[in-house]
This record gives sequence, C-alpha cells and structure tokens, in this order.
Amino acid sequence: MIHSHLKQPVDAHTPEQLRLLQRVFDRACEATGIKKNTLQAEGLAATVIKLYNSGIQDEEKLEVMLETITII
Repeated sequence: MIHSHLKQPVDAHTPEQLRLLQRVFDRACEATGIKKNTLQAEGLAATVIKLYNSGIQDEEKLEVMLETITII
C-alpha cells in the first residue's frame, strides 16, 4: 500500500488539500500514461504527498516538480 512508500506517518489533510492532491495525481497519471490502481500509481501518489508535505503546496509547482521526476 501507499504507506509502504512513506517513511513518516501521513498527517491528516483537509478535504481541500486532498482535492488538490487528487487533481495533481490525476493529471500526472494522464500525462505519463500511468494507470490508476497499479504499483506505479502508488509510487506516484506517494511522491505527490511527499512533495506536498515537504512544503511544495502550490498546484502548479507540484506539477512542474513531477515533470522533472522520472517515474519508473
């Protein structure tokens, strides 16, 4: 599960934050061709959450950061 990708416990996010994370994740899946409910998608979701929790909380900045990362 996604928690295996995260080294730290996941803090609670507000519904608004979750919607932002979902939008970023959905667009990244579409842009990369990653199918949801796959291990790649779990890794991508974990990356989105890690970036967000590290302080990158602007939707556009998150998308730019994801463009620079190679998803395996």
